[in-house]
Amino acid sequence: MDMPFTSSAYDALQNATPDFARWEPLGRFYAAQYPTGLYCMKSFLWFLLPLTDARIPADRPGDLIIGDAGHAEITLRQHQFGIYAYHPGQDRYDHIAPDLPAYVNGWRMGQLQF
Repeated sequence: MDMPFTSSAYDALQNATPDFARWEPLGRFYAAQYPTGLYCMKSFLWFLLPLTDARIPADRPGDLIIGDAGHAEITLRQHQFGIYAYHPGQDRYDHIAPDLPAYVNGWRMGQLQF
């Protein structure tokens, strides 16, 4: 069942938006273009999280987790360009796309390698 989009959810999005500027230029693009995220019915994963679920991991304060690939966290990295897959078990990053449209298209086409 879908949750209604309430004014408090809207307020939370508006309050969170300035924080995304830390990951320019992709942070604001993510906030503006994908506020409700993107869910993959085939893999049962939020490959782009809703803004309210994006988070900064305590052990990696320069990262913004914006998606879930099951075995990896999809991140924006502060002062880095592109989209990265972080593999927690290996403490390793893979650059997987130059920007969000390329990531979304790559996911949908099954072309991402990580």
